[in-house]
Amino acid sequence: MSLVGSLEDLGLADILQIMSLSRKSGVLLLRCDDGEGRIVFREGLVHAALVKGEAGDIDTLMRRSGVASGGGASASELESARREHVERVIARMFEWRTGEFRFAVQDEIAPEDRELALAAGLSPQYLTMEATRRGDELRAGSDERGLDPPLVFSGDEDGCARATAEASEVVVAAVVARAAASADDPEQGAPAGLPGAPGARAVCSQAVIIDPELAALEWLKSSLSDLFARIHLFQTAEGAIPRIRQYLMRGEVPAVLLSPRAPMDPLSGIDRPADLLRRLRALAPRMPLLLVAEPGSAPPGEAKLADAVLARPAAAALVQRGGEAARAAAAQALRELVAPFAERPGAGRPG
Repeated sequence: MSLVGSLEDLGLADILQIMSLSRKSGVLLLRCDDGEGRIVFREGLVHAALVKGEAGDIDTLMRRSGVASGGGASASELESARREHVERVIARMFEWRTGEFRFAVQDEIAPEDRELALAAGLSPQYLTMEATRRGDELRAGSDERGLDPPLVFSGDEDGCARATAEASEVVVAAVVARAAASADDPEQGAPAGLPGAPGARAVCSQAVIIDPELAALEWLKSSLSDLFARIHLFQTAEGAIPRIRQYLMRGEVPAVLLSPRAPMDPLSGIDRPADLLRRLRALAPRMPLLLVAEPGSAPPGEAKLADAVLARPAAAALVQRGGEAARAAAAQALRELVAPFAERPGAGRPG
């Protein structure tokens, strides 16, 4: 797999997603008027990053970090300094709007990169969010506001207002498919995670449910409790986004069940459920996105962005006396639609 182009056509966020989806090992070289740098990948994870003029060895890095030199530092201190270095360097690269990039396959980490390479790689999705957070703090002039960073998938100066998000998803999917087709193993096929591809969505052990109705949240959790190891309930998207972010930072993907009536997160530029669905799909293409609505109430535009539309009874029907048979039938129908995205034995898979 080789990838060559300009940052004007394909931003760093898109490139990182491509590397993550293709799960290849190699070096991404970036060159622009503002600097030169490289990012080292192993199986789709980032293990090292370096910008020309930055620290090139562990002793220099530790001195800049205000910690003892490499020889006197503990293993955890070294790894922490390397991690901070990678996050800071890639955040700097996100500021590069123009320039050229080239990815070259490389199975082993080069000797000049080993000293600053992380033992455990970092998720490109996490680094995208971290770069966005740092950029937001710089633009705000302070990191003491206590606000969650916008959930964006862009290196643009105003990522929340990016009008070409859907077009970018198509570009990324096309590039990944082309790269996979030219890989050394032609029978390997397109990597999991391509939007619209069979089996593209992850099978999850955890779910995040967003619904403004407490009765609906409790019913959904009760109906799906044996399909997922963990189920997190939220009445607003603002509350759910940090939990989703935590999973992505750990390299895990939760299934997201979203009511179109749930309040969104305007501070993050997410005004409508469709905005959230687009952001999540761009940020983590393998994440199952399931719309949960009362029968006939799912907005057509949002339904097109979801992997499935799930029906739930109205909140009043969930708390009224009687109607147990109807609720049980609705729960069974719900389970059958959610089961393909769940990995617990109760989902119908071997235990």
